[in-house]
Amino acid sequence: MEPEIESISGLERDTETFMKIMRLFNSVSGKQQEVEIRFELMRRTLSLLKIYSSSNDNEMILFDQHQTIINRWQNLKTKVMQAKQRLGPTLKEEATLITEDLKSFQNKIDQLIININQSTLFQHHLTFPQAQQLLNDFTNRQKLLDKQALDYKQLQSLLDVNVVDFSKLDQCRETLKHLNITWKTVR
Repeated sequence: MEPEIESISGLERDTETFMKIMRLFNSVSGKQQEVEIRFELMRRTLSLLKIYSSSNDNEMILFDQHQTIINRWQNLKTKVMQAKQRLGPTLKEEATLITEDLKSFQNKIDQLIININQSTLFQHHLTFPQAQQLLNDFTNRQKLLDKQALDYKQLQSLLDVNVVDFSKLDQCRETLKHLNITWKTVR
């Protein structure tokens, strides 16, 4: 992960690369809470060892390893922050292009909602297998948009704009869930 973070130069120019970088940032952010909990558990364990252990040598080795791990984690977080700072000016320069990509993503969400609402899923003459096929198609489209949404959320927050209404994607997911339940009941 560190080499990928260090390779961020700030000269990146396309949205796809920005999104790959956002996935990397999201990965670090996602692991942060888990890692910090583990550090606390390690600290408590070392504290107990200090109280109940008779061997100071092992205690010192474990403490040094614990400190090394904490330092590496802090170093990684610093590198992520520096990468974001290097990327910031480029993002601002490319804001128009990224905003267009965000608008395009919003259009995909809107189009999915329109397609669902205009589909034959709301008609009683549809057979169950036909309904399942339509629901599977719509669900696959929704899942693909969900995967992309995390990256677009990060880009949108870095640019400090509000182009995509991500709640519509949540509503779409709920609608598909309810349609699935309805068709299973009607079957």
